[in-house]
Amino acid sequence: MAEDLTYLPKLRRFEDLYNDRVATAVSLLGADPRAVVEIETSRDIVGAAIQELADLYRGLFIDQSAAKNAESVLRLTRLEANIAMTAQQTLTAMRKLIALQSRPGAIKALRSGALRNSIHKINASLARRDDAAPLSPVVAVPEMLLAARKPVKTAFLVVALVGLHRSVSHWPRWLDPANFFRTDDLTFAGFDEANSAMAGSPRRVMVVVGNHDASLYDGSIANRSAHKLGTAHHIVMARRGVYPIPPPESPGDVVYVDEYDASLNPIGQSVDRVKEFLAKRDIVSIAVYPEGMMPFSGAQMPLVAKEGAFIVARKIAIALAEQQVPVYLVELKSNMIEHLTHSAYVEPEVRVTSVEIVPAEPMVKGKTDEWIARRRLQSQELYNTERGENMIDIVASVRVPGAKTFEARGLLRDSPVR
Repeated sequence: MAEDLTYLPKLRRFEDLYNDRVATAVSLLGADPRAVVEIETSRDIVGAAIQELADLYRGLFIDQSAAKNAESVLRLTRLEANIAMTAQQTLTAMRKLIALQSRPGAIKALRSGALRNSIHKINASLARRDDAAPLSPVVAVPEMLLAARKPVKTAFLVVALVGLHRSVSHWPRWLDPANFFRTDDLTFAGFDEANSAMAGSPRRVMVVVGNHDASLYDGSIANRSAHKLGTAHHIVMARRGVYPIPPPESPGDVVYVDEYDASLNPIGQSVDRVKEFLAKRDIVSIAVYPEGMMPFSGAQMPLVAKEGAFIVARKIAIALAEQQVPVYLVELKSNMIEHLTHSAYVEPEVRVTSVEIVPAEPMVKGKTDEWIARRRLQSQELYNTERGENMIDIVASVRVPGAKTFEARGLLRDSPVR
């Protein structure tokens, strides 16, 4: 199995791309030696973190003799997320530093100092292996605010209409929680075939999984997809640190994951919640993203698919075996990276790539569950197809034509590696 994995080669490719961007920045920032020092230090810190991530991955998924525990999975998850966020913010800071070279002296000095300080703080956090990478107000926060234009516009619209005593009944599209962040429509492909595959099970549970490439849209994609697949009640699994209140694209039915709260049992709660609503509805769905993080897609980092989503599917199937209710794993693949970052228009699409009945046989304690291992690897290979191949263009100082979010800023899918 190890020979077939593409994750580690793609991770090395990601590091090569990052080092290439560092070399480009160093060659263009000779007049700012302090920036060069911070950028070269970042290269070393990110490289060491990537090596540690690769070692953790081998221990968890390749070396059968290595001890595996929840702490190792948690370390991998945190480190992976922090590398992605650190690389993305540093790349953005490098691009801004390069763009400043043509600005007047006073502005250049002030903003360059702030950007250098941000690079230092972000990468020092990764070097310390802090639990969470900081978000720089100079680099990340303005971009995050830009990404929030749609919900802010919606909120102001509702307040204005209510204040003017106008009816909001004719604004269902704006107020639809499944479409809170975006008005453009998606193309849904493969759903008729998926519904046909499940037609023989009018009473069923669907565990919906997919790639986590577009952080602001993925919850909405899963929600809309589940309803097109016939769900009568949809449940969302979300990280509580990201969504302290239910995300707007959920119906308010959320199973929270929080590694700092030992009282939470997201797997058990998922099973209980599904059983509760299956007593009232014929079709229930739960959406889980196996990659478990909000990626910054400009860095194009390959991500590990974690076992948790597939463990949830197996546990639900086992719990419902006596009722003879089938549990389907429905896998989605969206092309949001291409849609948001390609210089030419690419129609946004979400496609059902597979529909599979989850085995209901009890798991054997201490023994690798072959179905979970196979599905985890299969999903990881599918999701990482386009990743590790492109990275934000730090020389470009303008937005990609047609790009609509911060995730696309400065990234051209077809741009040559510099």
